[in-house]
Amino acid sequence: MRQALLFAAVFAALAAWALRLPLVARLLRLPQVLVSAAAKDDGALRIGILGASFIARVAVVHAADKRRDVRVVAVAARDSSRAADYATRHGIASFHGGRDAYEELLRREDVDAVYIGLPTQLHRRWTLAALAAGKHVLVEKPVAANLQEASELESAARRAGLIVFEAAHYRYHPALRRVRSLLLETGSNSSSQLGRLRSLEATFTMLDPKAWLGSRLGFPAEPGRDSESRQHERLKNLDRWWYCADSLLWASGSREARVLSVTEGRFSVSAQLELQILGSDGSSQALSPSCKSRFQGHRCRGFTRTS
Repeated sequence: MRQALLFAAVFAALAAWALRLPLVARLLRLPQVLVSAAAKDDGALRIGILGASFIARVAVVHAADKRRDVRVVAVAARDSSRAADYATRHGIASFHGGRDAYEELLRREDVDAVYIGLPTQLHRRWTLAALAAGKHVLVEKPVAANLQEASELESAARRAGLIVFEAAHYRYHPALRRVRSLLLETGSNSSSQLGRLRSLEATFTMLDPKAWLGSRLGFPAEPGRDSESRQHERLKNLDRWWYCADSLLWASGSREARVLSVTEGRFSVSAQLELQILGSDGSSQALSPSCKSRFQGHRCRGFTRTS
């Protein structure tokens, strides 16, 4: 058994290494038509990226590669070498690196909008800076750390006549949009297709491969970085909690939420953190952010699930 696990670990490591090679990664992608820089429309939306991150590549760079009307013109990162490497690997014409990299990108006249894929605590600062520079903003979820910050960003965008848009791609997935339409149709209508809505539950899970393999192969944990501490570090981040809270509010059509009580459980064997939130309307909402996601609803007429 130990040998089998060791083989699996080695295979996984080799696969992870291979996927980092541009040629292998490109070969494994689904067939797609990429648009060269020369083929972009003259009036294409010009985007600048704050943060040379993995999520920026997935959310913006790959999407722009497939469209004529979107062009990524520059990327900025505090680490100059990282910014240069990122621009080279992804065919971005310009980059900014160093302490003032973000400010330099925002001063560019050839940038119409910026994508902010920075840590949550930096969203407010750089969204306000981008608005002040006259740029539209696509910012990673959550757009802000609390209601006060979100209201501040909304007011600033209105004053500037610009758009601040939260990057929440799941809201536009056909399957989830269909689920939401059914839920909104249901509401308190017992004669609807699904019957009267009783409760909503959302689950977000995340696997820590390094900790999982290490524990099974008997490898010692890193000092101060055991499986539980790594899991707690991820679970406490707002960008993890956001999935459950946002999906419950979005799917139910609620415009306002008020937390009456919160109970935090201990780590279970599967390292999932359980919370129970009692809504102001009397219903209960359970959050279990611990990356498979599941959205399920309980109704008078049976049970429906989408994964």
